[in-house]
Amino acid sequence: MSADSSWASVRKVMAKKGPRGQSALDGAGVRADNGPMPTIEAATRIEAPPDVVTGVLLDADLAPEWTAGLERLELVDGVPGEAGCVGHAHYRQGGRSYTLVDVLEESVPGEFYRARISGGGIAATVETTLAAVGEDATSISIRWIGRGTNPFTRMTLPLIKRRIARAAAEDLASLRRLVEQA
Repeated sequence: MSADSSWASVRKVMAKKGPRGQSALDGAGVRADNGPMPTIEAATRIEAPPDVVTGVLLDADLAPEWTAGLERLELVDGVPGEAGCVGHAHYRQGGRSYTLVDVLEESVPGEFYRARISGGGIAATVETTLAAVGEDATSISIRWIGRGTNPFTRMTLPLIKRRIARAAAEDLASLRRLVEQA
């Protein structure tokens, strides 16, 4: 399958209105919006079925392998992938350490996950959508809607949203490589 047709299938999934009104991506597969709360979207196609992608996505021990700056993801309550699950994501970026609290609010196993994250000066909702593409591939998209929680991050978040969007796309590319090499 060509790269153009792969992106076409990803864009087709993203063009559909998701559980929270997802919008279409730009041609690069990354979108950053300056609305009242910055919105970032990224998507990719992974050559593995959704159950395999979901298994890697929900494995806390593997999360640092595909998430830039993440040193460790610690499960503090609940069952991974089930609504109510709580994790602490320990990051080190730019010489600075911080922890994000990640609460899974909604789960449609293998299809959709909505989490609320907070800490490090931000509060955001992260929606992850997976869709089968044929029998052996998965389109995965991430939609991040956030806001700064202090004066500094309220001011800077709109200015760095494109960098966050690129990082989200790079994380998805790392996830794709990890899953496809397994």
